[in-house]
Amino acid sequence: MLWNEILSFICIVCSALIYALSLQFNRKKSILIMQVFSSSLYLLSYFFILNLYAAASVGLATAVIEIFRVIVFYLINKTEKFNSQKNNILAALFFSCLLIVSAVFTWNGWITLLPIVGGVIVSFAVGHKNILLMKVAFVIQSILTIIYLFFLTLWFNACSQVIVLVFSIIGLVSYLLKTKQQKEI
Repeated sequence: MLWNEILSFICIVCSALIYALSLQFNRKKSILIMQVFSSSLYLLSYFFILNLYAAASVGLATAVIEIFRVIVFYLINKTEKFNSQKNNILAALFFSCLLIVSAVFTWNGWITLLPIVGGVIVSFAVGHKNILLMKVAFVIQSILTIIYLFFLTLWFNACSQVIVLVFSIIGLVSYLLKTKQQKEI
């Protein structure tokens, strides 16, 4: 195993743990703050393996867009002046278009569409104020990303994404149980 792969693995594990932790929060701002750190580590992991795997360029491009998407949505939701449904939808459209354009430049076959579709789904889910919708979108994105990573035989990345999927489901179920209990009270 090369040092690049080891460093990439360390970044992936840390990224997955931070991302998994973010999915346990029930406030949009908290989720977004944690995901900036997670996405930054994920981006760094792709830098380490970019020269080893041609398909890493898709992950690299997606991670860059994801970092900017999370920051923009955080700023939109933090600033009352800009916090409107219209701005959220415009941002979701913008980042969805960026993901599609990145797919054109990093095309590696039809399998490339899986992480792009996952990113588009999350972009629109984050654009809404519904936490349940966000959590469902994270589950869908994880499933699509796992299929993509296994297809490319990026085993470490795929395994870390399985961890993320498990915590996404835990966060979703926990949120559903919590909202159900609040409705009963």
